[in-house]
Amino acid sequence: MDSQKLRKASKEFNRYRAPECRVKTIKNTKDRLVVKFEGTGANFYCCYDENFIDYLYYLKDHTGESMKIKDVRQPAPDSFIVIYEKD
Repeated sequence: MDSQKLRKASKEFNRYRAPECRVKTIKNTKDRLVVKFEGTGANFYCCYDENFIDYLYYLKDHTGESMKIKDVRQPAPDSFIVIYEKD
């Protein structure tokens, strides 16, 4: 995925979600994206995966690429690692 477009998607997501929830790229390859969501609001929404799904729309809007959630892990109470793959 284009790194510059990915940064723009993450920056816009963080602008509207921080400090309750922030996204940070861990790994970016051609077909896979690993990001970390953290903050006190990362797991306090009505559906804990709401932020992960919303981020898919930011990715689509800024990169033009369709992704899907492959895996979600919770290493800490206010932190999630989400793996996205090309759809």
